[in-house]
Amino acid sequence: GMGYWDTAIEHFNSAIYTARNQGNLRRFEEASLFKSKVYFYQGNIRKSSSITKKVIDSASRRGDSQIKLLSLLNQATDSYMLGKHKNFMGKVEKIKSMLGSFDRESFIMDFTLKINYYAMNALYHLHNFNVDKAYENANDTWKIISQSSQTCFFTYIGYSSVIMIYLCLTKLFIEGFWETGKQLNRKITKSLNALHKFKEVFPIAAPRYYLYQGELDFLQGKVTKALGKWKEGILKAEELGMKYELGLLYIVRGQAQQNKADLDIAKKLFKECGVKRGVSVLTVDVILEDLRRVKIV
Repeated sequence: GMGYWDTAIEHFNSAIYTARNQGNLRRFEEASLFKSKVYFYQGNIRKSSSITKKVIDSASRRGDSQIKLLSLLNQATDSYMLGKHKNFMGKVEKIKSMLGSFDRESFIMDFTLKINYYAMNALYHLHNFNVDKAYENANDTWKIISQSSQTCFFTYIGYSSVIMIYLCLTKLFIEGFWETGKQLNRKITKSLNALHKFKEVFPIAAPRYYLYQGELDFLQGKVTKALGKWKEGILKAEELGMKYELGLLYIVRGQAQQNKADLDIAKKLFKECGVKRGVSVLTVDVILEDLRRVKIV
């Protein structure tokens, strides 16, 4: 979670080699998943997906449901970031089906799985145009986050996604399309504080923190402050070599200022990351655009 990508890959490769030689397939799968996340955070999402698929195949042959669930969540996140909506929805439905046969409080659903699962579930409901259910699952995600400590960089996607969902719901509330938004500012502030603590432990979360803090500032009319946060995020994403996060920051800033240069940079970055759409699906305005397209808002 520190952004030392080459060192991380070297260590994970060593762990994979040792586990394979010892015949320890679970350790091999765990190390492979960690390695996949290195590529994921760098923005090489296709590489991440390729590694994760091999882990799912291995875990399925062994009958290890926990590793398979974690891998499916990784795949769902990859699909979402790549703009493959149908694929994302299908992965979440597959996870829901698997969980139907488990006690959700059992070891199968440890806090890492729960945080990311409820976050992905909230996004699933948001794109299924069930706003109330998305809000419920976002609250489920926040409840687990508030009871946990920042001990695993895997949970970054849950920590960050819950803020995006609350921001999206806030815009719906402001526009008068959703009535259950009176406490959203407080929820956004608390979840941003949690992500701030997370980035102090795992610096890879810094670009997304500045992205969403800037979005909140912009929403509140604090334009200069928002631009400052986005600039900080861009510098941090460049420093960490996080191409996808850099694209997110450029597109949000570009949309806010109607700046074609920023939007062109974002488009180029997303194309390099393999994103199917010309823009990222992890931005609030794109989600709202989808909702408006089916006349939900």
